[in-house]
Amino acid sequence: MRHAFTEDLKVGASPALLERGCVQVIGLEGIKAEIGDRWEKLKESIWAHLETLLRQKLGATDFYVQLNETAFLVTMPSASTDEAQIFCLRVAHELHNSLLGCCDTARLEIARATHTADNQLHTVPVFGDQLRLLAIQANLIIPKGDEIFAFTGLHGTGTLPPQPKYSHKYVPLWDVQKEAVTTYRCISPVDMALADNVGVSAQARMQTALTLSRISHATGMTAVHLAGGDRFMMTIPIPYDTLCSPAARMEITAACRSLSSHLRPYLFFEISELPYGVPQSRLSELVGALRPFCRGVTTQLPARIANYGAYLGVGLHSIGLSLSVIGSNGGEMASELFKLTVSAKRQRIRCFALDVPNEELLRQACAQGVNVLSGPLIGPARDEPAPIRRLSLDEIGKSAMIAA
Repeated sequence: MRHAFTEDLKVGASPALLERGCVQVIGLEGIKAEIGDRWEKLKESIWAHLETLLRQKLGATDFYVQLNETAFLVTMPSASTDEAQIFCLRVAHELHNSLLGCCDTARLEIARATHTADNQLHTVPVFGDQLRLLAIQANLIIPKGDEIFAFTGLHGTGTLPPQPKYSHKYVPLWDVQKEAVTTYRCISPVDMALADNVGVSAQARMQTALTLSRISHATGMTAVHLAGGDRFMMTIPIPYDTLCSPAARMEITAACRSLSSHLRPYLFFEISELPYGVPQSRLSELVGALRPFCRGVTTQLPARIANYGAYLGVGLHSIGLSLSVIGSNGGEMASELFKLTVSAKRQRIRCFALDVPNEELLRQACAQGVNVLSGPLIGPARDEPAPIRRLSLDEIGKSAMIAA
Protein backbone atom coordinates (compact mmCIF):
# COMPACT_ATOMS: atom_id res chain seq x y z
CA MET A 1 0.00 0.00 0.00
CA ARG A 2 1.28 3.48 -0.82
CA HIS A 3 0.50 6.95 0.46
CA ALA A 4 1.70 10.34 -0.75
CA PHE A 5 4.73 11.48 1.23
CA THR A 6 4.03 15.03 2.46
CA GLU A 7 6.16 17.53 4.35
CA ASP A 8 4.42 16.58 7.62
CA LEU A 9 5.78 13.05 7.34
CA LYS A 10 9.46 13.94 7.11
CA VAL A 11 9.68 14.02 10.90
CA GLY A 12 6.91 11.59 11.88
CA ALA A 13 8.03 8.97 9.34
CA SER A 14 11.77 9.53 9.20
CA PRO A 15 13.96 6.62 8.01
CA ALA A 16 15.19 5.98 11.57
CA LEU A 17 11.65 5.70 12.94
CA LEU A 18 10.49 3.55 10.03
CA GLU A 19 13.37 1.15 10.62
CA ARG A 20 12.46 0.81 14.31
CA GLY A 21 8.91 -0.21 13.44
CA CYS A 22 7.18 2.43 15.56
CA VAL A 23 5.33 4.01 12.61
CA GLN A 24 1.91 2.48 11.95
CA VAL A 25 -1.17 3.31 9.90
CA ILE A 26 -4.82 2.92 10.98
CA GLY A 27 -7.11 2.25 8.02
CA LEU A 28 -10.77 3.23 7.64
CA GLU A 29 -11.62 1.43 4.38
CA GLY A 30 -13.70 -1.17 6.24
CA ILE A 31 -15.74 1.49 8.02
CA LYS A 32 -16.23 3.35 4.75
CA ALA A 33 -17.48 0.18 3.05
CA GLU A 34 -19.78 -0.64 5.98
CA ILE A 35 -21.31 2.86 6.05
CA GLY A 36 -21.74 2.98 2.29
CA ASP A 37 -23.56 6.02 0.95
CA ARG A 38 -23.45 7.76 4.34
CA TRP A 39 -19.66 8.05 4.22
CA GLU A 40 -19.59 11.51 2.62
CA LYS A 41 -21.97 12.85 5.25
CA LEU A 42 -20.27 11.20 8.25
CA LYS A 43 -16.59 11.10 7.34
CA GLU A 44 -15.64 14.37 9.02
CA SER A 45 -17.23 13.35 12.33
CA ILE A 46 -15.45 9.96 12.05
CA TRP A 47 -12.12 11.70 11.52
CA ALA A 48 -12.82 13.97 14.49
CA HIS A 49 -13.71 10.97 16.67
CA LEU A 50 -10.49 9.17 15.73
CA GLU A 51 -8.42 12.29 16.36
CA THR A 52 -10.03 12.65 19.79
CA LEU A 53 -9.10 9.06 20.65
CA LEU A 54 -5.53 9.58 19.52
CA ARG A 55 -5.12 12.86 21.42
CA GLN A 56 -6.46 11.26 24.61
CA LYS A 57 -4.26 8.17 24.42
CA LEU A 58 -0.97 9.22 22.81
CA GLY A 59 1.95 10.52 24.82
CA ALA A 60 3.66 13.89 24.57
CA THR A 61 6.39 12.58 22.24
CA ASP A 62 3.98 10.71 19.93
CA PHE A 63 2.68 12.00 16.60
CA TYR A 64 -0.27 11.43 14.29
CA VAL A 65 -1.37 12.85 10.96
CA GLN A 66 -4.16 12.12 8.50
CA LEU A 67 -2.73 10.67 5.30
CA ASN A 68 -5.89 10.65 3.21
CA GLU A 69 -9.62 9.99 3.47
CA THR A 70 -9.21 6.52 4.95
CA ALA A 71 -5.78 6.42 6.63
CA PHE A 72 -4.14 7.97 9.70
CA LEU A 73 -0.43 7.61 10.45
CA VAL A 74 0.63 7.12 14.09
CA THR A 75 4.25 7.42 15.26
CA MET A 76 5.27 6.30 18.77
CA PRO A 77 9.04 6.82 19.16
CA SER A 78 9.25 5.23 22.62
CA ALA A 79 7.28 2.10 21.65
CA SER A 80 8.36 -1.22 20.17
CA THR A 81 6.75 -2.49 16.97
CA ASP A 82 4.39 -4.75 18.94
CA GLU A 83 3.43 -1.97 21.35
CA ALA A 84 2.70 0.48 18.55
CA GLN A 85 0.64 -2.10 16.64
CA ILE A 86 -1.30 -3.13 19.75
CA PHE A 87 -2.01 0.53 20.51
CA CYS A 88 -3.32 1.16 16.99
CA LEU A 89 -5.37 -2.04 17.06
CA ARG A 90 -7.07 -1.01 20.29
CA VAL A 91 -7.82 2.46 18.92
CA ALA A 92 -9.22 0.97 15.71
CA HIS A 93 -11.32 -1.46 17.76
CA GLU A 94 -12.69 1.31 20.00
CA LEU A 95 -13.50 3.47 16.98
CA HIS A 96 -15.20 0.60 15.13
CA ASN A 97 -17.25 -0.40 18.18
CA SER A 98 -18.41 3.14 18.85
CA LEU A 99 -19.54 3.58 15.24
CA LEU A 100 -20.81 0.15 14.23
CA GLY A 101 -21.05 -1.96 17.37
CA CYS A 102 -19.05 -5.10 18.15
CA CYS A 103 -16.84 -6.27 15.32
CA ASP A 104 -14.65 -9.19 14.33
CA THR A 105 -11.05 -8.14 14.99
CA ALA A 106 -10.10 -9.65 11.62
CA ARG A 107 -11.90 -6.69 10.04
CA LEU A 108 -9.72 -4.10 11.75
CA GLU A 109 -7.14 -2.44 9.55
CA ILE A 110 -3.62 -1.56 10.65
CA ALA A 111 -0.39 -1.53 8.67
CA ARG A 112 3.29 -1.00 9.37
CA ALA A 113 4.99 1.81 7.49
CA THR A 114 8.21 0.34 6.09
CA HIS A 115 9.99 2.81 3.82
CA THR A 116 9.67 5.71 1.41
CA ALA A 117 10.37 5.59 -2.32
CA ASP A 118 9.37 7.75 -5.28
CA ASN A 119 7.82 10.27 -2.89
CA GLN A 120 5.50 7.56 -1.55
CA LEU A 121 5.14 6.06 1.93
CA HIS A 122 4.99 2.28 1.62
CA THR A 123 3.12 0.15 4.17
CA VAL A 124 2.62 -3.56 4.82
CA PRO A 125 -0.83 -4.55 6.19
CA VAL A 126 -1.12 -6.70 9.30
CA PHE A 127 -3.61 -9.54 8.79
CA GLY A 128 -4.34 -13.20 9.38
CA ASP A 129 -2.45 -15.00 12.17
CA GLN A 130 -0.31 -11.95 12.90
CA LEU A 131 -3.40 -9.79 13.44
CA ARG A 132 -4.99 -12.46 15.63
CA LEU A 133 -1.86 -12.69 17.79
CA LEU A 134 -1.87 -8.92 18.27
CA ALA A 135 -5.56 -9.06 19.18
CA ILE A 136 -4.75 -11.67 21.84
CA GLN A 137 -1.97 -9.48 23.26
CA ALA A 138 -4.37 -6.53 23.25
CA ASN A 139 -6.93 -8.60 25.23
CA LEU A 140 -9.48 -8.17 22.44
CA ILE A 141 -9.93 -11.93 22.00
CA ILE A 142 -9.24 -14.98 24.18
CA PRO A 143 -6.33 -17.20 23.08
CA LYS A 144 -6.83 -20.88 22.32
CA GLY A 145 -4.49 -23.81 22.79
CA ASP A 146 -0.96 -23.22 21.49
CA GLU A 147 -1.67 -19.52 20.99
CA ILE A 148 -0.75 -19.18 24.67
CA PHE A 149 2.86 -19.96 23.78
CA ALA A 150 2.99 -17.29 21.09
CA PHE A 151 1.49 -14.81 23.54
CA THR A 152 3.99 -15.45 26.35
CA GLY A 153 7.04 -15.97 24.15
CA LEU A 154 7.37 -19.57 25.36
CA HIS A 155 7.39 -22.65 23.17
CA GLY A 156 6.45 -25.99 24.64
CA THR A 157 5.17 -29.41 23.77
CA GLY A 158 1.47 -28.90 24.25
CA THR A 159 1.20 -28.15 27.97
CA LEU A 160 0.66 -24.65 29.28
CA PRO A 161 3.80 -22.96 30.61
CA PRO A 162 3.97 -22.18 34.33
CA GLN A 163 2.96 -18.64 35.18
CA PRO A 164 4.39 -16.38 37.93
CA LYS A 165 2.46 -16.75 41.17
CA TYR A 166 1.39 -13.69 43.10
CA SER A 167 -1.09 -12.50 45.67
CA HIS A 168 -2.17 -9.09 46.91
CA LYS A 169 -1.60 -7.80 50.44
CA TYR A 170 -2.41 -4.51 52.18
CA VAL A 171 0.16 -2.57 54.20
CA PRO A 172 -1.29 -0.15 56.80
CA LEU A 173 -0.17 3.49 56.53
CA TRP A 174 -0.23 5.69 59.62
CA ASP A 175 -1.23 9.36 59.40
CA VAL A 176 1.09 11.21 61.78
CA GLN A 177 -1.12 14.27 62.38
CA LYS A 178 -4.34 12.28 62.86
CA GLU A 179 -2.58 9.50 64.82
CA ALA A 180 -4.60 6.90 62.96
CA VAL A 181 -4.20 4.18 60.37
CA THR A 182 -6.17 5.77 57.56
CA THR A 183 -4.74 4.23 54.38
CA TYR A 184 -3.69 0.87 52.99
CA ARG A 185 -1.08 0.32 50.29
CA CYS A 186 -1.67 -2.66 48.01
CA ILE A 187 1.46 -4.73 47.36
CA SER A 188 1.80 -7.90 45.32
CA PRO A 189 4.36 -10.45 46.52
CA VAL A 190 5.31 -12.36 43.38
CA ASP A 191 7.65 -15.14 42.34
CA MET A 192 8.99 -13.79 39.05
CA ALA A 193 11.76 -16.42 38.73
CA LEU A 194 9.74 -18.06 35.99
CA ALA A 195 9.84 -14.82 34.03
CA ASP A 196 13.59 -15.35 33.51
CA ASN A 197 12.71 -18.00 30.93
CA VAL A 198 10.89 -15.60 28.62
CA GLY A 199 11.86 -12.56 26.58
CA VAL A 200 11.81 -8.94 27.65
CA SER A 201 8.54 -8.31 25.83
CA ALA A 202 6.83 -11.21 27.62
CA GLN A 203 8.19 -10.02 30.98
CA ALA A 204 6.71 -6.59 30.33
CA ARG A 205 3.33 -8.16 29.56
CA MET A 206 3.52 -10.18 32.78
CA GLN A 207 4.22 -6.98 34.73
CA THR A 208 1.29 -5.26 33.03
CA ALA A 209 -0.99 -8.19 33.90
CA LEU A 210 0.20 -8.02 37.52
CA THR A 211 -0.48 -4.27 37.67
CA LEU A 212 -3.97 -4.65 36.21
CA SER A 213 -4.69 -7.45 38.69
CA ARG A 214 -3.53 -5.21 41.56
CA ILE A 215 -5.79 -2.37 40.41
CA SER A 216 -8.74 -4.75 40.11
CA HIS A 217 -8.14 -6.41 43.50
CA ALA A 218 -7.51 -3.18 45.41
CA THR A 219 -10.48 -1.30 43.96
CA GLY A 220 -12.69 -4.35 44.43
CA MET A 221 -11.71 -4.57 48.10
CA THR A 222 -12.33 -0.85 48.52
CA ALA A 223 -15.77 -1.08 46.93
CA VAL A 224 -16.80 -4.03 49.11
CA HIS A 225 -15.72 -2.32 52.34
CA LEU A 226 -17.32 0.99 51.37
CA ALA A 227 -20.58 -0.84 50.73
CA GLY A 228 -20.31 -2.31 54.24
CA GLY A 229 -19.83 1.12 55.81
CA ASP A 230 -16.04 0.98 56.33
CA ARG A 231 -13.97 4.00 55.37
CA PHE A 232 -10.27 4.14 54.49
CA MET A 233 -7.99 5.34 51.71
CA MET A 234 -6.31 2.98 49.21
CA THR A 235 -2.92 3.50 47.58
CA ILE A 236 -2.21 1.46 44.43
CA PRO A 237 1.40 1.37 43.15
CA ILE A 238 1.96 1.31 39.38
CA PRO A 239 5.57 0.74 38.22
CA TYR A 240 7.10 3.59 36.25
CA ASP A 241 8.33 1.35 33.40
CA THR A 242 4.86 -0.18 32.98
CA LEU A 243 3.18 3.21 32.91
CA CYS A 244 5.72 4.47 30.34
CA SER A 245 4.72 1.77 27.85
CA PRO A 246 2.01 3.29 25.60
CA ALA A 247 0.25 -0.06 25.24
CA ALA A 248 0.30 -0.76 28.98
CA ARG A 249 -0.75 2.81 29.82
CA MET A 250 -3.72 2.44 27.52
CA GLU A 251 -4.78 -0.75 29.35
CA ILE A 252 -4.31 0.90 32.73
CA THR A 253 -6.29 4.00 31.86
CA ALA A 254 -9.02 1.83 30.32
CA ALA A 255 -9.24 -0.11 33.59
CA CYS A 256 -9.34 3.15 35.57
CA ARG A 257 -11.99 4.61 33.30
CA SER A 258 -14.26 1.65 34.08
CA LEU A 259 -14.11 2.33 37.84
CA SER A 260 -17.09 3.85 39.59
CA SER A 261 -16.74 7.58 40.16
CA HIS A 262 -17.76 6.92 43.80
CA LEU A 263 -14.43 5.15 44.36
CA ARG A 264 -12.18 7.94 43.15
CA PRO A 265 -12.22 10.03 46.36
CA TYR A 266 -10.78 7.00 48.20
CA LEU A 267 -7.98 6.13 45.76
CA PHE A 268 -4.38 7.23 45.38
CA PHE A 269 -2.23 5.98 42.52
CA GLU A 270 1.48 5.75 43.30
CA ILE A 271 4.07 5.87 40.51
CA SER A 272 6.56 3.38 41.96
CA GLU A 273 10.05 2.13 41.05
CA LEU A 274 10.98 5.55 39.70
CA PRO A 275 14.50 5.50 38.21
CA TYR A 276 17.07 8.27 38.46
CA GLY A 277 16.96 11.11 35.95
CA VAL A 278 13.29 11.10 34.95
CA PRO A 279 12.55 14.33 33.04
CA GLN A 280 10.05 16.63 34.70
CA SER A 281 7.94 16.70 31.51
CA ARG A 282 7.72 12.89 31.48
CA LEU A 283 6.63 12.69 35.10
CA SER A 284 4.08 15.44 34.53
CA GLU A 285 2.64 13.48 31.59
CA LEU A 286 2.25 10.32 33.69
CA VAL A 287 0.68 12.22 36.58
CA GLY A 288 -1.79 13.76 34.16
CA ALA A 289 -2.73 10.32 32.81
CA LEU A 290 -3.71 9.04 36.28
CA ARG A 291 -5.02 12.10 38.09
CA PRO A 292 -8.57 12.07 36.60
CA PHE A 293 -9.23 8.68 38.18
CA CYS A 294 -8.24 9.24 41.81
CA ARG A 295 -7.96 11.62 44.75
CA GLY A 296 -4.29 12.25 43.97
CA VAL A 297 -1.11 10.83 42.47
CA THR A 298 1.93 10.08 44.63
CA THR A 299 5.38 8.85 43.72
CA GLN A 300 8.05 6.86 45.49
CA LEU A 301 11.37 8.52 44.71
CA PRO A 302 14.76 6.84 44.36
CA ALA A 303 17.04 7.22 47.37
CA ARG A 304 20.15 9.36 47.58
CA ILE A 305 19.17 11.99 45.01
CA ALA A 306 20.88 15.35 45.37
CA ASN A 307 18.08 17.53 43.97
CA TYR A 308 14.34 16.99 44.20
CA GLY A 309 13.53 19.79 41.75
CA ALA A 310 12.69 17.54 38.78
CA TYR A 311 10.04 15.71 40.81
CA LEU A 312 8.22 18.80 42.03
CA GLY A 313 5.76 21.14 40.40
CA VAL A 314 4.16 18.36 38.34
CA GLY A 315 0.85 18.04 40.17
CA LEU A 316 1.79 15.35 42.68
CA HIS A 317 -0.22 14.95 45.88
CA SER A 318 2.78 13.62 47.80
CA ILE A 319 6.34 12.31 47.45
CA GLY A 320 8.03 9.61 49.48
CA LEU A 321 10.82 7.14 50.07
CA SER A 322 11.19 3.52 51.05
CA LEU A 323 13.84 3.25 53.75
CA SER A 324 14.32 -0.44 52.96
CA VAL A 325 16.44 0.43 49.90
CA ILE A 326 18.88 2.58 51.89
CA GLY A 327 20.31 -0.19 54.05
CA SER A 328 20.83 -0.31 57.80
CA ASN A 329 22.57 3.06 58.28
CA GLY A 330 20.25 5.01 60.58
CA GLY A 331 22.13 8.26 60.06
CA GLU A 332 21.75 8.06 56.28
CA MET A 333 18.04 7.24 56.65
CA ALA A 334 17.54 10.32 58.84
CA SER A 335 19.41 12.47 56.32
CA GLU A 336 17.22 11.22 53.46
CA LEU A 337 14.09 11.93 55.48
CA PHE A 338 15.31 15.47 56.20
CA LYS A 339 15.87 16.21 52.47
CA LEU A 340 12.45 14.73 51.66
CA THR A 341 10.54 16.84 54.18
CA VAL A 342 12.35 20.07 53.24
CA SER A 343 11.47 19.58 49.56
CA ALA A 344 7.85 18.67 50.33
CA LYS A 345 7.38 21.74 52.54
CA ARG A 346 8.78 24.03 49.85
CA GLN A 347 6.19 22.76 47.40
CA ARG A 348 3.45 22.54 50.06
CA ILE A 349 2.75 18.91 49.30
CA ARG A 350 2.63 15.90 51.60
CA CYS A 351 5.36 13.31 52.03
CA PHE A 352 5.55 9.70 53.21
CA ALA A 353 8.15 7.19 54.38
CA LEU A 354 7.72 3.45 53.90
CA ASP A 355 9.35 0.59 55.81
CA VAL A 356 10.51 2.68 58.79
CA PRO A 357 12.48 0.02 60.71
CA ASN A 358 12.44 1.17 64.34
CA GLU A 359 10.97 3.57 66.91
CA GLU A 360 13.90 5.99 66.86
CA LEU A 361 13.60 6.66 63.12
CA LEU A 362 9.82 6.75 63.38
CA ARG A 363 9.98 9.50 66.01
CA GLN A 364 12.56 11.40 63.93
CA ALA A 365 10.26 11.20 60.91
CA CYS A 366 7.37 12.55 62.97
CA ALA A 367 9.50 15.41 64.31
CA GLN A 368 10.76 16.36 60.85
CA GLY A 369 7.26 16.55 59.42
CA VAL A 370 6.69 13.33 57.48
CA ASN A 371 2.92 12.98 57.04
CA VAL A 372 2.43 9.23 56.50
CA LEU A 373 4.49 6.25 57.69
CA SER A 374 4.57 2.48 57.37
CA GLY A 375 6.72 -0.13 59.05
CA PRO A 376 6.69 -3.09 61.44
CA LEU A 377 5.59 -0.91 64.36
CA ILE A 378 2.56 0.30 62.43
CA GLY A 379 1.54 -3.19 61.40
CA PRO A 380 2.28 -6.03 58.99
CA ALA A 381 0.72 -6.54 55.58
CA ARG A 382 -2.83 -7.93 55.79
CA ASP A 383 -4.94 -10.08 53.50
CA GLU A 384 -7.49 -7.29 53.32
CA PRO A 385 -7.79 -3.71 54.58
CA ALA A 386 -9.57 -2.75 57.79
CA PRO A 387 -11.55 0.32 58.86
CA ILE A 388 -9.75 3.45 60.06
CA ARG A 389 -8.41 2.95 63.60
CA ARG A 390 -6.78 5.23 66.13
CA LEU A 391 -3.12 4.59 66.91
CA SER A 392 -1.23 7.08 69.06
CA LEU A 393 2.53 7.55 69.11
CA ASP A 394 2.55 6.37 72.74
CA GLU A 395 0.83 3.14 71.73
CA ILE A 396 3.45 2.62 69.02
CA GLY A 397 6.18 3.19 71.61
CA LYS A 398 4.64 0.61 73.95
CA SER A 399 4.47 -1.90 71.08
CA ALA A 400 8.14 -1.27 70.37
CA MET A 401 9.05 -1.93 74.03
CA ILE A 402 7.08 -5.19 74.03
CA ALA A 403 8.74 -6.28 70.76
CA ALA A 404 12.15 -5.52 72.23
